[in-house]
Amino acid sequence: MISVARHYKPYLIVSGIGLFFALFSCYVFATSIFDGAGGLLTLGFLVVMPTSLGAVSAHFTPKATSGTWRLFWNPLLTVLLFLSTTLLFHLEDMICVLMILPLFMFTATIGANLYDMWTSKRPPRNQSFALTAFVIAPFLAGTFETWYVAPTDFRRVENTILIQAPTSVVWQHITRVPTISSAELSPSLVIS
Repeated sequence: MISVARHYKPYLIVSGIGLFFALFSCYVFATSIFDGAGGLLTLGFLVVMPTSLGAVSAHFTPKATSGTWRLFWNPLLTVLLFLSTTLLFHLEDMICVLMILPLFMFTATIGANLYDMWTSKRPPRNQSFALTAFVIAPFLAGTFETWYVAPTDFRRVENTILIQAPTSVVWQHITRVPTISSAELSPSLVIS
């Protein structure tokens, strides 16, 4: 059995709560409820959810912890734990995680700092109300986004090139493409 020092247990609990919230949000946004808005590609999930994740991690981090840990490192580690879990269980691919990582880290830090600003001099009951508002915010934002369906526009583009050659010659070049020589290629980073 893995033994964890007693003073590290609150941080594991914070990470677990944050991970649960993020995975639950991921599940809800992936369901058909938010399909009209774009599912996981809504602002509610991409921006508001990590902001709320930062607030959740700041709320549950022990108050005796340094401000840098509560407001910066803990939200970042919670985001990394969530994204690592999505990779581990094949919920997302590496390219998606790498693209969203900077935004999630930035917004989680913002969320932790906003939560701290709004609750630093308030009683615990008001802190719980603020946390509840943060937790509900991504789902409200996603709901509002379902009201606004992105416009669709279909267009047809055609290009025509007139080739002055008999059909048999054109067909021969289509079925058996001749080898492209290096003289026909322009210089690039990929091809030398």
